[in-house]
Amino acid sequence: MSYYSINTEAKAFKGHSPHNQWIAHRHAFTSGDREKYGVKVLGKLKPADICFMYANLTGIVAVGRVSECWDRFSYAGEDRWLYRECDENCIEYRIGVDWYLQFINNPIRTDEVRDIFDWQSPGWGWRCTLHSIGEDEASELLALAQERNR
Repeated sequence: MSYYSINTEAKAFKGHSPHNQWIAHRHAFTSGDREKYGVKVLGKLKPADICFMYANLTGIVAVGRVSECWDRFSYAGEDRWLYRECDENCIEYRIGVDWYLQFINNPIRTDEVRDIFDWQSPGWGWRCTLHSIGEDEASELLALAQERNR
C-alpha cells in the first residue's frame, strides 16, 4: 500500500474545486494529456492505496482508498461525468476511490500540511497532480483526518 496526495484541479472548474463531485461519484478524476494525466497519474494507483484529496486554497478535505485498477479508458463528450462543462475536446480519466473519511467543513488546512512536511511558507511541495507521501507524514495526516471526520 502506498500513500498519495491528489489534487482536485480547481483551475479547470473556474477556480472551484470539484471535491464534492469526486466524493459523490466515488472516483478521482484527471483530464488532459493521456500519458501525463492518465498513465503517469491514475496508472500509478493500485487497489488499497490511500489518497489524500487536496482542494486548492482549502486543504485536504477527504481520504480515500483506491478500489480498482485504472481502466485505461478515455472518456469524452457525454461519457464524461465531471468535465462536461469543459471544452468538448477535453478528455476525462477516472479511477474508483472509496472516500471513507470526509471533512469538507473542517479541512486539514494548507498551513497544517506545511507543518507536517516542514515546508517553509510560502513554499509548497505538492507541485503536481499526484504526489507520493511517506509513511510518517501519512500517519500524521491520517490521525488529523480521523479527528476531523468525527
